Amino acid sequence: MKTLDLIITLQDDCIFSERNATEGAHRALDYIPGGALLGAAAARLYKEIGNSRAFNWFHSGQMRFGNAYPLTEQGYQTFPIPACWHQAKGAKAIQDNKIDPEQVRRLDKCLDKKLPGQPTPQPQQLRSGYVGLNGQFVTPDKSFRMKTAINADTGRAKDAALFGYDALQAGQHFYAQIHCDNDFSDVELKQLKAALAQPILLGRSRSAEYGRAKVEFIEAKSALVPTKTSDTEMTLWLLSDLMVLDQYGQPTLTPSSQDLGLPKGVFLAENSFLRTRRYSTWNACKKSYEMERQVINKGSVLVYKLESPLTDEHLEKIKAGLGIERQAGLGQVWLNPPLLADEQPKFDDSAQPLITTSAKDEQGNDPPKPALITWLESQQKQNSTQQKFAREARQIARTYQVLMQSARGLKGLDKEVHIGPSQSQWGAVLAAAKSRQSLETFINATDGSFKAKGEGWKDEFWQDENLCSFYTWFLKLATESEKKDGRYQPKPAPLIQHLVREIMAELKDPKGVQE
Repeated sequence: MKTLDLIITLQDDCIFSERNATEGAHRALDYIPGGALLGAAAARLYKEIGNSRAFNWFHSGQMRFGNAYPLTEQGYQTFPIPACWHQAKGAKAIQDNKIDPEQVRRLDKCLDKKLPGQPTPQPQQLRSGYVGLNGQFVTPDKSFRMKTAINADTGRAKDAALFGYDALQAGQHFYAQIHCDNDFSDVELKQLKAALAQPILLGRSRSAEYGRAKVEFIEAKSALVPTKTSDTEMTLWLLSDLMVLDQYGQPTLTPSSQDLGLPKGVFLAENSFLRTRRYSTWNACKKSYEMERQVINKGSVLVYKLESPLTDEHLEKIKAGLGIERQAGLGQVWLNPPLLADEQPKFDDSAQPLITTSAKDEQGNDPPKPALITWLESQQKQNSTQQKFAREARQIARTYQVLMQSARGLKGLDKEVHIGPSQSQWGAVLAAAKSRQSLETFINATDGSFKAKGEGWKDEFWQDENLCSFYTWFLKLATESEKKDGRYQPKPAPLIQHLVREIMAELKDPKGVQE
């Protein structure tokens, strides 16, 4: 059997509905079903490879597109939480995204199938989420959006057509495997990888802001190591939904070992934990529903007592999946998993992550930020700078009336007489402050309106026991302390704009003096 390992990164929110009903509350799956991957591959390869090969690829079960389950924040592979795990009701077995093995029991292995303690605590099943081999726990993030259909005649919202979409949030990473029989050549696998290496669309509403995803192929060591023992008791942990037909070709939710293609045995219902559901998948190519599936949910645990041990042939069969609809990810199981071997789980801290989520790349550099994040950060920095300029300019301008009063007192003028640069002169400064280059030209010009002996600019006042003109005062505020190539270098133009506007506002203030 050949295997491809892939990481799926959601670039948009993606919708994978639990059921296709058009009425009632909409709920999304918390994983990417293998059928979605199958559909993405078939859309690009079906016509290219021809009908005969397409049957082997997408319908026969010889190629199996597995479900994609979420990775933890640290990049570890996860599996559906086993339905046999229970905690005492009210206890918190999951804390800080980690399962406490002391708080969890496999109920069928407990004495009298009761949790230990006095008084005997009521068991509470762990029903949702995903667990890694190291005990890390993750629940995928979802989003919910309300929408309405549009009336084609009026262009407005259609009456009684409000609906909502529950979706997996963008940015999350999922891990999946594609298994195929050895009959498939390396050239065919390369063809499949090339088709999925391009950006793909998954789930519903792919033409309306949902569904974009990126696939990356990796090399990973399989964690699913079946434990073959001489014991005839067999535990199957369902890693995906399981659909089985009985000897009469009818769906069964309590399959016998023979229905699974395994040796004759007894189904131990008292040691098993099952949840079931029924649904019909929508085939976008056929524009119709597929056959209804009556399945045992992923995470369920089936226990059998066989009359004879499993052979190597049976192990290969289990590896390839059990039941039907295996091409769409159904039937993936783990035989006698180590996590379920004892009453309490024993986690493996030596497990390695599939991907690294470090903030640094291989060269130790920070990864490039998305363009939107870069723009938002620049806008935030710019807004912060503008606010700083505004506060600084307002504080300086508040002293301008005091400077004017000092200049009038020095000349013995009445308080009604204007002194210093006029509104029009400040307006010329404001016009020049539209850019740093024009402001530099304005300040350094010898024949312009801004000069030491210019009208209004030459008026003096007392400052720190020294005489100072409005020209010298403003030049000190508006330029850097050092010249460059003999020219004054202005401070940032936005600061000068704020300062001039505040001064002009002071001149218009009723408490000030009108020109």
